[in-house]
Amino acid sequence: MRVIIVFLIALITTSVVNAQQKVDKSVRSSLTLTAFQKKGKFRIEQLSTAKNAVLRKAPPAAMLPLDSLDHITWTTDISEPVIINLLMIGESAMASQKVYLKPGDSLSLVFNDQDTTAHDIMMDTLHSHAGTLNNALAWYEYTTSAYGKSMSDSFDAKQASQPFLEQQLKAMDNAYAKAQQIAGNNNYLKALHAFNMINNRYYCWWYYDENNIVPAIPASLIGAAYDDKAFGLLNQPVFTTYILPGEVKAGFFFVYDWMLKQRFKKERAAITNDSAKIAFLGKKALQLSTYAAFRELVQYWYVKDVYFPYVQKSHSSSELTIARKLAADAALPVKDTALQNRLQQLIVTMGNVLPGTPGLNFALEDHKGKIWHFNDLKGKVVYIDVWTTWCGPCRMEAPLFEKMAADYAGKEVVFLGISADRPKDKATWIEMAGHKQTLQLYSGEKTAFMQYYQVPGYPTFLLFDKEGKVVTANAPRPSSEETLKAAINKLL
Repeated sequence: MRVIIVFLIALITTSVVNAQQKVDKSVRSSLTLTAFQKKGKFRIEQLSTAKNAVLRKAPPAAMLPLDSLDHITWTTDISEPVIINLLMIGESAMASQKVYLKPGDSLSLVFNDQDTTAHDIMMDTLHSHAGTLNNALAWYEYTTSAYGKSMSDSFDAKQASQPFLEQQLKAMDNAYAKAQQIAGNNNYLKALHAFNMINNRYYCWWYYDENNIVPAIPASLIGAAYDDKAFGLLNQPVFTTYILPGEVKAGFFFVYDWMLKQRFKKERAAITNDSAKIAFLGKKALQLSTYAAFRELVQYWYVKDVYFPYVQKSHSSSELTIARKLAADAALPVKDTALQNRLQQLIVTMGNVLPGTPGLNFALEDHKGKIWHFNDLKGKVVYIDVWTTWCGPCRMEAPLFEKMAADYAGKEVVFLGISADRPKDKATWIEMAGHKQTLQLYSGEKTAFMQYYQVPGYPTFLLFDKEGKVVTANAPRPSSEETLKAAINKLL
């Protein structure tokens, strides 16, 4: 008996030591940031896992003030390489880049007026001690952002011709090739550029689609965004580990949905039944997801963002039991505990978003401090944009939201923006809200409004009829102008 006890004690001791050794593998790593003749702040965001990003459990970014000649050191304990999203916000320009930080690294990044355009600042690679890869990343992101800005300006001016877009995309490829000469054919940089090009081709498609340009955008310009190579990229561990965590917040699954629909455009057009069309998309998404970690996230996305909205749209408030049963059956294949728990939360609150359900009578303040209640808006159609100040897709939709509101001026429609920003970003929201013509209210991230509707991400759009009842909690975006106007006009 004593031998068994001693053995168990030894086993437990060994397990504790092994556990401690695993914990002790984390190594202190740091970034020292220097800004010459610059005032503003550094925003440092250490990316977590893609799953945490999907569940919105990523740690908040650190905001560090800077002044001329200041040296700021930021530290973190890591056991494997991480990506740091670094943003230096100056008075008139900014630097934005990703930093590849390995355990034990002590990197030094210097920023000054060298290599500065009217809006962008590049890290001073000569005086920084950031390593070969980060030097290449700094140059690559600075250079390609300039081409991206040219594309964006041409979109705004409605002057983006096919030859111009092809020229810009080729220039980005050339910049990548030069960056790889510096980095030495790095896999992270390779995957980063490949996904950046998918995004850029999506924006080209969006420009053609938004402006109803004829002839339609050719496959030669956008086909590489949804071919075998593109979907193969998404199944690479380097993508899921180092790129996807940052892209989830930037609207990855919105682009992913577009990739699937473009790839199977003809097949989906031949399917007339909505339920069959939804099932077809889910089947193809899983067939194209071969990497286990990515596949689990795709399964979760399909259930939450594709199937659940379909169930909510096709079942009224009187059919709640049926809707919940369908949703529960669809959620079964998701094995990850945290993801499954999130789906169960959505199923519990599904009754709040089914068509015909009375909207929550919230009490939220505008940027001047006035309290508004949802019931104050009864008698009018209400279209709500749930957004945040840091959300890229939100910023893309914002001017279209304002334009749509102007189109309906004088009619019984309220265009309402609701901010889900954290308290630390409320001041930024107040400033932005003050420049908008639409009604803007502040909710915050984890509040009654957000939990009641289980807002899945940003932006999210909700539509209510004149009686204040839910029409859809997954309304068309302003960028889908014709579809959205048809939905609103039906309620007037």
